[in-house]
Amino acid sequence: VAGTTGLATDEDDPTTLRSALRTMLAMPADELAAMGAGARSWVVSERSLARSVSQLRSVYASVRAARG
Repeated sequence: VAGTTGLATDEDDPTTLRSALRTMLAMPADELAAMGAGARSWVVSERSLARSVSQLRSVYASVRAARG
């Protein structure tokens, strides 16, 4: 989530990456720490093994249902 867990950049645009890095380098340590904590929280909740398995099972179930 841009601004809460990090900064978004265009993948093929080094100028936006440079701008984001400069922005982060200029941020106070407490803001960087809060951003890092937000990023970790997001990864734990959205990219956990349990959640990934659950999402994959849902995909397989929908494919099976579509095949009849």
